[in-house]
Amino acid sequence: MDSLGGLTAPPGGPGTRHGDHTAYQTKTGIAGYTLIYNSHHLALAEHTSFSEIENDMGRYTPKIVVTEEMPRRVLIAETDQGAELRQSITDLEDLMGAYKKGTTKESR
Repeated sequence: MDSLGGLTAPPGGPGTRHGDHTAYQTKTGIAGYTLIYNSHHLALAEHTSFSEIENDMGRYTPKIVVTEEMPRRVLIAETDQGAELRQSITDLEDLMGAYKKGTTKESR
């Protein structure tokens, strides 16, 4: 567990972007970075090479640096996904109203 309460960057997970730094890895020892975005902050995870993981008996936690704190927590309702959810709710409410009025019948 890291200082952010266990926040790690799963490869390909939501809110992540990966960079390949193999050309610089032999000079810097850094295998790459992952950009992490969540409702609290924007952060960078610094990944070490696989050889360092093997030397550390398989334990691996990337170094995570918070680059920007959100002034307030971003809510799902404020995202594109939130707009899609609101539209789905409206569509379902309209469909329920049509069923109640009898203008739409269930098809099987």
